[in-house]
Amino acid sequence: MIILGIDPGSRLMGYGLIQKDGSKLIYLHSGTIDINDMLMSKKLEEIYIIISNIIDEYKPDLLSIESVFYAKNVQSTIKLAHARAIPILIAQINKIPVYQFTPLEVKQSVVGYGRAEKQQVQEMVKILLKLDKKAPADASDALALAITCSTTVQFDKENHRT
Repeated sequence: MIILGIDPGSRLMGYGLIQKDGSKLIYLHSGTIDINDMLMSKKLEEIYIIISNIIDEYKPDLLSIESVFYAKNVQSTIKLAHARAIPILIAQINKIPVYQFTPLEVKQSVVGYGRAEKQQVQEMVKILLKLDKKAPADASDALALAITCSTTVQFDKENHRT
């Protein structure tokens, strides 16, 4: 089973792909989409093109994405929701089930502690996927979302489904 993790953002969007083979997790690919200095319409187009290409190439079975959190800045929350909607729409069009997880759930799943620091998550992703070095922060968060999905969905198919 191939899982695509997405760490949504309106400036940087992380993505990561893993394959689950029994209890073994295999790193496939990860990266960051830099959309910082673009108009919103161009950001959404860029996300659409890149995520569509990733899905076409790797053909994931599941998509795992961070759930929306409520920020103090309403405009930032709206921009994040726009950017987050694109991978969900692409997955829906491609008939890929979408699961969402809170940052707390991801940290609990990957590190064992829901209030873990970002560096702790990066280190555990490196260890769990047997990487030579830590992935960049947004890509690491996306890989952590994929790992969380790989261990959660088999036990809880409905509660995290979008």
